[in-house]
This record gives sequence, C-alpha cells and structure tokens, in this order.
Amino acid sequence: MTVHAGPRLLPLPATGNPAAVQELLDDIELNGGAPAMNWFRTIAHAGGLLRRYRGFGAKLLSAGRLSARIREIVVLRTASRCGCAYELAHHRPIAAAVGLTDAEVDAICGFDLPDPLGSATENALLRAVDQLCSEHTVGDPEWALLAGTHPSEELVELLFLVGHYVMVAGVMNALGVEIERYGTS
Repeated sequence: MTVHAGPRLLPLPATGNPAAVQELLDDIELNGGAPAMNWFRTIAHAGGLLRRYRGFGAKLLSAGRLSARIREIVVLRTASRCGCAYELAHHRPIAAAVGLTDAEVDAICGFDLPDPLGSATENALLRAVDQLCSEHTVGDPEWALLAGTHPSEELVELLFLVGHYVMVAGVMNALGVEIERYGTS
C-alpha cells in the first residue's frame, strides 16, 4: 500500500466556500447529521462531480437491494484489496452495526484463508471481489453460485458496488484523504 506524507489536497473548510459547494456540504451535513467527512470535503474541490457522485454513492450504500451484511462484506473486501485505510476505518463500524463480528471482519480483510466465512455464498462473494479487483471479471464457478442465490438486479448491483469502491479507493489513496480524528485536537 502506498502511503503519502499527507493529504495532496486539503479538505475544503466546513464553511465559507463558494455558494454552490457550500450548499452541497451543508446538505451532506443536514442529511448525515454530522459535518461532511474529509472525503466529501476533499472531492468538493470538483463540486460538479460531487453533486453527481452523491446520488450514485448513496444509492449503493443505503438504498440498494443487497442486504446490509452482503454490502459490507463486499465493501470491506474491496477496500482491503485496494489498500484503502480510509474506507476500512469508516466501514468497520458500519459492518459491526449490521452484525458482522470482529472475527468475520478480520477474515474478510485478510487473505490467508481460502474460504474464511461460514457460507459458500459469502465465500463466493469474496472470491468474486478478488477477481473483479485483479481480473476485472468474475469466474464462472463464482458467478454460477451467486446467480443461484441472488436475482439479476442484485448481481448487477454487486458488480457496480465493487467497481464504485475500487474507484473511490483509488481517488482516496491518490489524494491522500486523511481519516478523521474525532474528539482529538
């Protein structure tokens, strides 16, 4: 994993930005119940992209058809494959909130065991993520297993979810987006 000395672009401040950007950041805070994270404040340098990106990311994160457990398995594995500490830091608590144990999260984020989770479907998900990250496709055995347990809408969503988090990891890593340090000065 490449680590930069610090952020390559500093997050915009929480207030005092040009009107269109400030409106976006204020809306993120209003809908999220907390100030916009460094991720959003960093990509707000390209306000038009942030405006379009939000809907797509929100659909995948909170309004998709995949179960929250499957979504977080996929996000954590993708973040691990891409070496994205920021995504991992933010999604570990989400994974815990949707019922993944610390041992499951560690297994998802590790690559030592061939089938670290308890179900064949979840292990096929991990292999599919690995294949998408390295080969940009999913092998026939994994596809057959997943197609036997998920409707086509979820299969397409799964592919977009991995692709989305690969893209986000690349942007986060390249920009050096720093993990928030809440409660510290």
